[in-house]
Amino acid sequence: MLRRVPVFAYDWVLIAVVLLINLVGLVTLYSAAPSREVWLQQLIAFPVALSVGLLIQRFSRRQVLSWAFPLYVASVVMLVLVLLVGREVNGAKAWFNLGPVGFQPLEIAKIGLILVLAKVLAIRPLERPLDYILPVLLAAPILGLVFIQPDLGGTLVLIAGLLGILFIRGMPMHHIFIGLVVTAVLVPVVIWPNLNQYQRDRVEILFDLSKDPRGTGFQQIQSTIAIGSGGLTGK
Repeated sequence: MLRRVPVFAYDWVLIAVVLLINLVGLVTLYSAAPSREVWLQQLIAFPVALSVGLLIQRFSRRQVLSWAFPLYVASVVMLVLVLLVGREVNGAKAWFNLGPVGFQPLEIAKIGLILVLAKVLAIRPLERPLDYILPVLLAAPILGLVFIQPDLGGTLVLIAGLLGILFIRGMPMHHIFIGLVVTAVLVPVVIWPNLNQYQRDRVEILFDLSKDPRGTGFQQIQSTIAIGSGGLTGK
């Protein structure tokens, strides 16, 4: 059931930040999009998304958390289905075609994972190593399904979300230190050798734009030139 929310009760700071980010994005997209159709799609989608956000604020925290497991299960099902019948874009089978509109289940999976972790961690403190088993088990199916699409960027976003929630919940400092040590060992020994070449290129280009100046590094180099020569007013 919807609850009545006074106008002053909305998080107007959050709303203002979202509006500002979207405004900057729309202006940037208008100047860079290959066609006005792409810009118009984003322009239409923005008020729809904003309306949904305002609507959700009318539900209580308990009501929102009650959606956690249904949304989580739906996310896993959609991620399985997209591997079977989805559309491949840029080498990743990650999209559904809904007529003229494309839909990526990853976006629903992000919300589902965040909600289910919030619901579980609200009643389970992070005091012992065993306390991490359930959050990791809940995150593993979504992480695995997104990784095999393959979508390295989406996987990294989900991992960042998982770590952020664990940190906010009160992860002890010595657990953070152990996690950093384990990561430092796993990345060069297990993770890096098993990445595809294009995935390695996306990481390496962050540290050396000259590695592929006309390919994966082209956009970053052009952005640097534009900012450097354009100054405050742009070029």
